[in-house]
Amino acid sequence: MENPHREDPSFVSGSRGRGPLVWLGPAIADADAEISESGAATVEAVVVEDDTFHVLSPLPVAREEHVPGGWLLRQALEARPATPGSVEIEEGEPILRLVAVVYDLQEEPPSREEWVAAALDGVLQEANRLGIRTLALPLLGCRLGGLSAERFAELYGSAIERVDINSLREVRMLTSGENLGIVAHTLRGLGVGVRERDQI
Repeated sequence: MENPHREDPSFVSGSRGRGPLVWLGPAIADADAEISESGAATVEAVVVEDDTFHVLSPLPVAREEHVPGGWLLRQALEARPATPGSVEIEEGEPILRLVAVVYDLQEEPPSREEWVAAALDGVLQEANRLGIRTLALPLLGCRLGGLSAERFAELYGSAIERVDINSLREVRMLTSGENLGIVAHTLRGLGVGVRERDQI
């Protein structure tokens, strides 16, 4: 598929900086995309961080149905952990969810830089494959894994160097408070185009 941004020099360099333009703003409640008054999502996909056994992922909507206890026990015993650093796709309305496995709750610390780096690569690759143009991205590994906001921004900068960006135009990086300034400063230092929430 032909890359529609190849002829746009601002897509990679210039006023926009390297890679997709990054918007910085507060986290979206429950990892859902913002919905405009018209009902349209302002992002096409949202990244959520998770652990190898999906303990941290948001709970699915409960359904009233009878499930034999033996079946539940068998499912629990047969469950296999997801691979740290992997990315799984969950269909959703009105947006897709990209589940980034960046934690293993049996490890100490529960996250590693290499898992976050692999997950960032996977997120960007899936965005390419699915033709995603706008993406909401939390600071992976910072919530529970002890990764600093500055280091996350550096890993993001490395990821956009490694992965050839096709359709992705904007990343809504979900952060606030002190971390917002840290991420903005670090990304600008790496040549990434950044806009803060009050500039949207």
